Amino acid sequence: MKKESILQHEKENLFPQKKTLLPVEIAPGFQAVDLALYVPADDCLILGDLQLGLEEHYNNQGIFLPRFNFKEVKEHLHALFAEKKHVSHIFLNGDIKHGFGNASNQEWREVIQLLELLSEHADKITIIKGNHDIAIEPIARFAKVKLEKKGVLLEHSHAYVCHGHEIPNDEAYDHAHTVIIGHDHPAIELQDGATKQKYKCFLAGNYERKRIIVLPSFNFAAPGSDPREGALSPFLQGKLDHFRAWLVEDNVYDFGLLERLN
Repeated sequence: MKKESILQHEKENLFPQKKTLLPVEIAPGFQAVDLALYVPADDCLILGDLQLGLEEHYNNQGIFLPRFNFKEVKEHLHALFAEKKHVSHIFLNGDIKHGFGNASNQEWREVIQLLELLSEHADKITIIKGNHDIAIEPIARFAKVKLEKKGVLLEHSHAYVCHGHEIPNDEAYDHAHTVIIGHDHPAIELQDGATKQKYKCFLAGNYERKRIIVLPSFNFAAPGSDPREGALSPFLQGKLDHFRAWLVEDNVYDFGLLERLN
């Protein structure tokens, strides 16, 4: 029988084809469901880094990129809400749109459609401003969605949700036990010979005396960046060997400490 490659083995055996979307606890009280994080104590769902409108941004620079990201986003959300039909609160944790300037036509259209879709499954929606969201205010006002410029402290889990591009300077952050960030789009690259493939992942570790959970991007135009090759967030500077990786494919899988993946 022909020997399977490592990546083939992962696809066919480790990652079954059927998408079950089972919640997987990646830290006490925090569950990964596909690319989203669910916090049962606060009945909230957190998504990061959708970067809608990315294709128009690149098309305007002369780089052709088919418009498929939002279609993938909606398909993943429909699968997610088939399992988790309604939550009290949904947080969009930064970089909702891709461009740094005024919203493009694609960004306006897709962000509004996203908020309409999410409003069917949550009592409240809050946008937490990311570094790409310089001009997100007009969209938030139009959609009548709350916008937080720094972050939010969840009442019951005492988790602070912020984008992660800077260390917050506020009292709510000081009282948090856990910090949930995005920004870095973590994805682990697996290699077999010349063949490489990236898998989006959650990371769980510590920063000073707080637990840190890093969200994968809810974006399908790019796989992300391998945290073993460095990170952008000030929460993730230095060696990340003690962080645990949870890879996302058909479900969420514990791949252990980053130091064991080097």
